[in-house]
Amino acid sequence: MPGRVVVYLPSPDGDDDGGLRGTAGRQLTCVYYFHGQPRRFAGGELRLYERVVRGGSVSPGEGFVTLDPADNSAVFFASSTPHEVRPVEVVSENFADSRFAITIWFRRGPRPSLLAAPSAAPAVALSPTS
Repeated sequence: MPGRVVVYLPSPDGDDDGGLRGTAGRQLTCVYYFHGQPRRFAGGELRLYERVVRGGSVSPGEGFVTLDPADNSAVFFASSTPHEVRPVEVVSENFADSRFAITIWFRRGPRPSLLAAPSAAPAVALSPTS
């Protein structure tokens, strides 16, 4: 069966994200993982990089820790931590065989205007490869 591969590049979730909208005030990131049994995908590990501060900005260092997306587990980390999701390969086109995650951000300060509008997208979304 043909599979698919999804790749995410290292980035922080917080204020040092290169100016992405809606990230101001993010302090703590939580990712909750769940998937069917037996596991029908490979990869998808969360890699957390050491933080290197140069000239007031944070960038990924060379050191890192890699965490497996175990079913029914949650990972918490500082939103300014550079991180990436390693490539995910799903062995089938069946949606239920995917790796699922819910990301929650804990914020400090005023609510970002991106989320303040009534027509804004929900703050929490389900995705087979988040």
